[in-house]
Amino acid sequence: MRRNSQALEDQSADRRERQLHGSWQTVGAGDRVVVGFPDGRRVLGRVDGMTSDLGVVWVVADGDHRRMLYPAEGLTVAHA
Repeated sequence: MRRNSQALEDQSADRRERQLHGSWQTVGAGDRVVVGFPDGRRVLGRVDGMTSDLGVVWVVADGDHRRMLYPAEGLTVAHA
């Protein structure tokens, strides 16, 4: 029984991870984006790069500097 419940927990964690990163899969380097933070802030900028697993994304914010972001922290992104 324990083995089955662990498998279900692992599947749920995988599903949550895919959902968190889902919106990031629609953008690529050079795209103009708006990044939404969990606290409601929004930042406009351009995607400068990203790791293949979407664990880290770099965005050059308009009028600001290059930021290293972690999509797993609940950030959302959309084309601007």
